[in-house]
Amino acid sequence: MNLHEVFMAAQLSENMQGKFELIEKITVSASDVALIKRNAEPDGTPYNFRKVVLVLKVPKASQTAPARININSDYTVGWRADMICKDNETVNCVKGAVDSGFLETRSIYAKTETERVAPSVRVIDTTQAIEKIHTVSAFTDPSTNYFPVGTTFSIYAVR
Repeated sequence: MNLHEVFMAAQLSENMQGKFELIEKITVSASDVALIKRNAEPDGTPYNFRKVVLVLKVPKASQTAPARININSDYTVGWRADMICKDNETVNCVKGAVDSGFLETRSIYAKTETERVAPSVRVIDTTQAIEKIHTVSAFTDPSTNYFPVGTTFSIYAVR
């Protein structure tokens, strides 16, 4: 799966069937952003989702650095040492779903238009019940790096 196919999978699969809706697309416009975090819709309604698709698209950067995507603050569902990459645009798509108290995630990552990637599947077993997804975030360490201007974080969800 190449970068274009990753976007198509995230944006067209279930979204176009009416199951997922775009909640918000955040674009980084400042040079000192290390955390993109949301827990409420643009109208102020607190997040209360059963499923999410999160798409973090990062343009070429001045240096390579790690970044992560979290659900409900505690669960890292996407992490790469080169998610912010000096030589390539990157994209990380994560689909998270809560079912019977478990958070199941699937992630797809690509560095270039031609790189072929394979999806990974992860089930996060928790010690407390997860009823809904109430927070999503993308994070990099501000002591070493920031998200480049133009980074986008798209949030699709099923209520």
